[in-house]
Amino acid sequence: YGYRGNDCRSNIHALRTQEIVYFSGHLVVILNLEENQQRHYREHTADVQCLSVHSDGLTVASGQGQGHRKPTERPCIRVWRSDTLETLSVLGDGQFHGSVVGLAFCKP
Repeated sequence: YGYRGNDCRSNIHALRTQEIVYFSGHLVVILNLEENQQRHYREHTADVQCLSVHSDGLTVASGQGQGHRKPTERPCIRVWRSDTLETLSVLGDGQFHGSVVGLAFCKP
């Protein structure tokens, strides 16, 4: 399934929908174990480095590193819904240097 676990921490989470979310390369994978099906969040332009799930169990934040091929591969954080794969916000595009390697939601 392409799980990146050798150089990242806190990179696999359970969603409210009983699916598992993790990242591999530019993709964030949402795996439904019951149906053995995957959905993919495909909006990142460089390798995803970190992931966090909001306490609502549906909202996800994923951070990407600096790419090496194109100027559009800048580090940023994308906040999105796991049920619809809709991007809610893009944070820090062009403001981070290096990679986004950790993030978390605050408890309400």
